[in-house]
Amino acid sequence: MQEIICPKEGNTYSVAEVEEVDTEEIEGVTGNNRLLFKPEFIPFYLAEVKKYNFSNTEGLVYGFIRFYLRNNPNGKFYFTNDQLAHMLDVSPSTISNSIAKICNCGEFKVTYKIKTNGGTYRLLENSESDSEKLKSETLRKLRANNNKIKENNINTPKGAVGDKPQEYGNSDITKLQKFLKEHYPIPLEGITDRRRLHNIIQVLTRRKNQDEWMGDTWKANLNTFMSLYLKDTKEEYYARSVYKLLDKIKLWREYRGKLN
Repeated sequence: MQEIICPKEGNTYSVAEVEEVDTEEIEGVTGNNRLLFKPEFIPFYLAEVKKYNFSNTEGLVYGFIRFYLRNNPNGKFYFTNDQLAHMLDVSPSTISNSIAKICNCGEFKVTYKIKTNGGTYRLLENSESDSEKLKSETLRKLRANNNKIKENNINTPKGAVGDKPQEYGNSDITKLQKFLKEHYPIPLEGITDRRRLHNIIQVLTRRKNQDEWMGDTWKANLNTFMSLYLKDTKEEYYARSVYKLLDKIKLWREYRGKLN
């Protein structure tokens, strides 16, 4: 059995619970004790460094933790302050302070554990997977902008719904382009291809005497498709180009509102 403890103020801890010793975790700690190395590179996530006001050292520690957790099958980070200090050529106390600030950003959760044979070790994990975080943020933006999508910025003018959408230079294309730039979770290749964006509007527009299940306007159908697609698709399978996104929308229409 082992006690799981949580940090309180200063260097004191309180016992949160008691659980069976996780052999794999102990082996992970032992294995990492041998990994006193300096990696060839550490990702530096500039957007997050600015967002969380990290120093350069904090940014490097954050980048290493994030990169390691993303590529580690068990999703757990065991590295000690001494190991990280050796990698970055700083003091262990600098690492300790950096990790405290990094964990306050909410992306990682930290647990301290006491082993039955004495000693403690720190365990870091993702608060949620990157893909789940991306989906939740994107869906939140979609919900927040739902009324704008339906009523304001990408409203289809009267008479535009039908078999013949407007010409390639019309303002709807610009509005669709702007919407995808601002709300699609990754940059889309071909976002400047107005002809292809026009094709997306065509596919999202209900055909005469067909597609009775679809909404009355292409903007309503775009919102319905995006909500379903981003919720049910893993991040690594997102369409990376306007052309691929068009194919996904075509399948969604042919399957009558389903992705496959």
